[in-house]
Amino acid sequence: MKPHVLHVLAGGSERAERALLDLALGMDPDQFRASVVLPTKVSRLCEQLHQSGIATHLLPIRGTSFSVAQVGALVRLIKGLKVDLIHSHQFGANVYCSLAGMLTGTPVISSFHGSEDARPRNRRTRTALRMINRGSRFMVFASEHLEAHYTRFGVLDPERIAAIYNALGAEGGPRGDEGGARQAMGLSASDFVVGALGSIRAPNRYHILIESAARVCQQHQGVKFVVAGNGRGTPLLAELEALIRRLDLADSFHFVGHRENPAAFIGALDLFVVGSAGKGLSIATLEAMAAGVPVVATGGPDQLISHGVTGLVVDPFNADTLAEAITDLVQSPPLRQTLGEQGREFAQARYSKESMLNGYTTLYQRVLDASLAPST
Repeated sequence: MKPHVLHVLAGGSERAERALLDLALGMDPDQFRASVVLPTKVSRLCEQLHQSGIATHLLPIRGTSFSVAQVGALVRLIKGLKVDLIHSHQFGANVYCSLAGMLTGTPVISSFHGSEDARPRNRRTRTALRMINRGSRFMVFASEHLEAHYTRFGVLDPERIAAIYNALGAEGGPRGDEGGARQAMGLSASDFVVGALGSIRAPNRYHILIESAARVCQQHQGVKFVVAGNGRGTPLLAELEALIRRLDLADSFHFVGHRENPAAFIGALDLFVVGSAGKGLSIATLEAMAAGVPVVATGGPDQLISHGVTGLVVDPFNADTLAEAITDLVQSPPLRQTLGEQGREFAQARYSKESMLNGYTTLYQRVLDASLAPST
């Protein structure tokens, strides 16, 4: 009988959702049977999983709190489904599943896709990491920086740490605006479009991008800035929109909300800017690179960007240096082409879906073989 792998998600991270979907749908169905636990009915995930015949179970596990009742519900589900391997995604799910794995005797692989829900270096975080270390057979990190972020607590066994990079969403996606993404955002073909993709959260530092835009637009009136991401109705979005009005950017800077097709949004850009303080692997940055869109990074995915080779890296807290980098690329088509081409080559060579699936297939089999081996 094929081993039954249960994927568990306890948060709304886009990169964790994408990785889970790639694994559940991409793993060889002749080798593994997959089921998924989601905290809520995430429509995009549920629909794709349902269409692929993968069973989905809703369990309101939250990464920001702990509930003994939810641990009990997870234990009952694991026993009822006769799960052979638990694969948890993100910090909160890793804590729950490590405990449930110990209570049921089920091996656990804990994956860390992003540092958004990481806690500061205090006793509570260290206790949670000890639980993960004790209850997981392996702890997998999606980037070197993310591994360093968690291992600096000094409680994770280095012999049980693995690095498997998240895959590109659409490998080598084409540039261009075939889907009318520019028109949908009120932009013209002649505009030079600078874009960012990510939820409206403080770590994304969009106020720096807005201040940079004011400097750029003083010199280049044909440059437009667009940010795609959830955040409608939040106090932070209201503050950012007030800053846009104060800097007289109402015609040049737009928050366009969630995009159902991020690849189409990225393909409509002339330049991609990423400013997240998170140290996890940036899927959006990878997709921009794979599409040949030149990238300016103000923090976060510096493992992806080699300054002057695969993109530009600037001070994350300095609007002037960001404006200078954007201006350099606006004024130099050859530089944009060079950075775009070299970024594409790097992304396609290192972050393929096949590489991620092979890495996890090998790890799954290693854990399963060890769990079946007789104890000595």
